[in-house]
Amino acid sequence: METEKKNKKKIEHVALSEVSIQKINRWFEQINAKKKIRLSRKELINWFIEKTPDTLSGSDLSAIIETFYDDEAYLRQLLRDVKKAKAEGNVDALDLIVRQKKQEPKKDQSVEKLVAPEPSRT
Repeated sequence: METEKKNKKKIEHVALSEVSIQKINRWFEQINAKKKIRLSRKELINWFIEKTPDTLSGSDLSAIIETFYDDEAYLRQLLRDVKKAKAEGNVDALDLIVRQKKQEPKKDQSVEKLVAPEPSRT
């Protein structure tokens, strides 16, 4: 008799921050005030996720990068990649480009303040 593997759905658990939990609790207070539906936390969170687009907007993607980008973690990962490529002998195949994050001028700085004065020629 062949044993067939059952197709089980993969369940992923996500730990929520305290702020997220408080927000969900407030949503449930609003839902329970209506008393017209019975809804689980799982159903509510899945509904929120499923109603959003499959791809992130450019502004959302930029906001995520701005919020979570870590120069040091990124450079450590690049270093691990370089070491791995060297160990495997793929040094020539490794194309490594490191870009610095653009420094945007502060709101109170004008363009003239950003341009360095030319040295005097005497």
